[in-house]
Amino acid sequence: MRYEPETVEDQGTIDSFGGLDNTPPYLVRLRPVLTLDGERLVVAQDGLPMGADYTLNIDIVTPNGTERITSNQIIGNLAVIGIVSQNAQLQSPSVKQTTPKPYCTRRQSAISTAGTNPRRIWRLCWGNASPGRP
Repeated sequence: MRYEPETVEDQGTIDSFGGLDNTPPYLVRLRPVLTLDGERLVVAQDGLPMGADYTLNIDIVTPNGTERITSNQIIGNLAVIGIVSQNAQLQSPSVKQTTPKPYCTRRQSAISTAGTNPRRIWRLCWGNASPGRP
């Protein structure tokens, strides 16, 4: 998770102070940007004042259901998000299966071979769709 200036004027203010580290926080607004391998995947529409708190919610959707992860963040503070999906477990037989078994079996096999390569994990989750651009 990175941050970029909300407006061109904010970028000009940052440039005039010689970079973000030298800029007084009350002068600029930043917006969160989710990146993968240096590519911008998601860019927030609006920014917040540098140093402000916000809540980041991540919903992880799997064949076994959805899990929400919530984290408090500070605008301007670098955050790293890591997702590991090794040793994926299929649903127990007592739980109604909502996805056909062959799909789950193929997905489990693919997840176990993907390791931690973000590009391979992206392809597992989204297929051949390329990461979105703002």
